[in-house]
Amino acid sequence: MIRAIVDTDILSEILSARDPRVIQNASNYVAEHNVITFTSVTLYEIVTGLEKSQAAAKLNRTRQMLAQNEEIVPDSEDYYLAGKILGTLRRLGREVGYSDPLIGGCAIRRDLSVVTGNQRHFQYVRDAGFGVTLENWRDELSQ
Repeated sequence: MIRAIVDTDILSEILSARDPRVIQNASNYVAEHNVITFTSVTLYEIVTGLEKSQAAAKLNRTRQMLAQNEEIVPDSEDYYLAGKILGTLRRLGREVGYSDPLIGGCAIRRDLSVVTGNQRHFQYVRDAGFGVTLENWRDELSQ
């Protein structure tokens, strides 16, 4: 498996153990790479959702689990690329919010794929000429 950034939707599924394919793919990935890689953007989104739901115990478990993995904190070059991605998408009439261009920018700059179930937003990024590689651990077992 190639190194990847795990997007918010897939990381949420890993944390809640919802989809057996996602769990198996995550296990295979960790066996090869030792950690799950995510961005601080995903941390922000997950904490927001758990706080909204008042899931304090799950928030604490999530924080402990994520501390054992690899967090990428975007730097100014990531934000620069994300701004280029977002500006291009808006010019093309493709609204995707702020998070996905930043996660995509982090992945592109580090030559990592993005593992996401949100294929549409990241496909817009690809279609706009930004070379992001995509995987979806819901679809099938990755090799």
